[in-house]
Amino acid sequence: MSDLKTKDQRRLMKLYGAFNVRDLGGYPATGGKYTQWEKYFRSDSIHRLPLESQEALIGKGIGLIIDLRFPYEGPYYFYKELGIKYVNIPLLDPANLKDKESTSLLDMYCDIIDLKQKSIYQIMQHIIAGQDKAILFHCASGKDRTGIISALLLDLAGVPHNIIAQNYALSAIYLQPLLKERRDRLIETYGIKDENILDCNPETMLEFLQYINKKYKNAEGYLKETGIDDWEIELVKRNFIGNENN
Repeated sequence: MSDLKTKDQRRLMKLYGAFNVRDLGGYPATGGKYTQWEKYFRSDSIHRLPLESQEALIGKGIGLIIDLRFPYEGPYYFYKELGIKYVNIPLLDPANLKDKESTSLLDMYCDIIDLKQKSIYQIMQHIIAGQDKAILFHCASGKDRTGIISALLLDLAGVPHNIIAQNYALSAIYLQPLLKERRDRLIETYGIKDENILDCNPETMLEFLQYINKKYKNAEGYLKETGIDDWEIELVKRNFIGNENN
């Protein structure tokens, strides 16, 4: 566990303008191997990054950004000359949660998996096509929509569920400076009354992974259900799972 905690420090990419940018590398995977460093990055919104932070993304080899938000959640001001490809595939509109007395994160995640298969298929197609460069995907906080895509990729690589849950729960630490802003945005912008949606408990992710296992067998079974071919799944695995030595 101490080794994982040490690597958590390495995973966090400190950028001015974002708080929850993390590398998915260094996790134990199938066959005693590890997930590759600088292959996939999960993040909170990076639409406010200054030029120097955007250049830092280039330094990590990031060539594709997949934005899981709706456009009204914050427009991009990226410098086109940097050459980063940007695609926008919204997974969940926060406005749809307005006026709900309670919001179960688990139910919300399961609904996304079941009802947004076309969007997740499109996201995976971009990931498959972008294997030659590092890829960053993000939503507003880098917790929910981003957490779902992270969980699918990590489970595909054979990362143990308890570790995937720990990866999910780290957002609670890194988003702490944004807690007041996130709470205010929920109430004032989206009219969401239930602050439980801000939670980031590892048990939620464990239950979500159990739901996937029960209904689809695992992440691989789920992705096949969306229309991803066997060879495409093997390509993602081959590029994400690295050496035994990490």
